Amino acid sequence: MLPMKTTLPNANYWCSKPQWEHSKTPNAREKASYHTNVLDFLFNTGKFNLVENEGELFPNIEVRFFDGHTPGQMIPFVHFENKTVVYMADLIPTAANIPLLWLASYDLYPVKALEEKEKFLEEAAKNSYILFFEHDFYTECATIVKNPKGFAENERFCWKERR
Repeated sequence: MLPMKTTLPNANYWCSKPQWEHSKTPNAREKASYHTNVLDFLFNTGKFNLVENEGELFPNIEVRFFDGHTPGQMIPFVHFENKTVVYMADLIPTAANIPLLWLASYDLYPVKALEEKEKFLEEAAKNSYILFFEHDFYTECATIVKNPKGFAENERFCWKERR
């Protein structure tokens, strides 16, 4: 195996402490997602930081932990020009997952994921958050609305179109 090196030598890496601890004992279903040799390499660079608490990580960037997908999934909330952009990761992986009951089949704790998702969607609809989807091929960003049928996509757009 070739020796590893980082592509971005000045980069720092951030991971929630609960997620890091969970990565050390994955079950058979999720084992392929945790590349132990890569994670250990990054940890040993001296640029790997474990985040123990929710809150402001940097000015205008706060992080929160969600446990339904995997324990300690860290979600960044970026406060920018009087808006909040939330990097959805696996909390709500695609716009198709916006309706409350449309959970991802790979959530380890679906009941917890449902509870966390409902609380988040209430907050996102109330505060007009922009949801940024990393996993969605068709939808980059969306806002949501709560209507009598539940939560739904309100507006879909590309970030550069809004800037």
